Amino acid sequence: MQELVDKYPWVLAVLFPLFWCGILLLLAHLGGWARIATEYRLWDSFEGSRWWFQSGQFGWTNYGSCLTVGAGPRGLYFSVLFPFRPGHPPILVPWDDVAAKPGKFLFSRYVDLRFRRVPGVRVRLSQRLATKIESEAGSRWTTLTGVGHAMEPT
Repeated sequence: MQELVDKYPWVLAVLFPLFWCGILLLLAHLGGWARIATEYRLWDSFEGSRWWFQSGQFGWTNYGSCLTVGAGPRGLYFSVLFPFRPGHPPILVPWDDVAAKPGKFLFSRYVDLRFRRVPGVRVRLSQRLATKIESEAGSRWTTLTGVGHAMEPT
């Protein structure tokens, strides 16, 4: 391998970005970002409050300190930092399609978000971040209690 890199240094410059993009595309599909973006992709600019360097979990994929989360008049916003953007277009979910369900595991509190048009995908945020979003959303924020809600898988 070293001989290949020594002889053709440009190969590494081509292979690494392809490998990086491939991994990010795989993570977007495994976690559900791709499914959410299919339904709720943001094509224009977002206006509202934003919180940078946030963490969250889309399905089984953890996004540690690389999320930008926002809340505005049109809905709930998600994007990732530039190096992680391949396969992760910005998302804007209208408030009518967002439902939150609080939970607790050991000593941590979290909020699971479900979206009307992609009910099989869960987004988990810290209670602290969810509280910021809720304060911006006001009466548009929907909290689920119990089971059997239309936005939850049965």
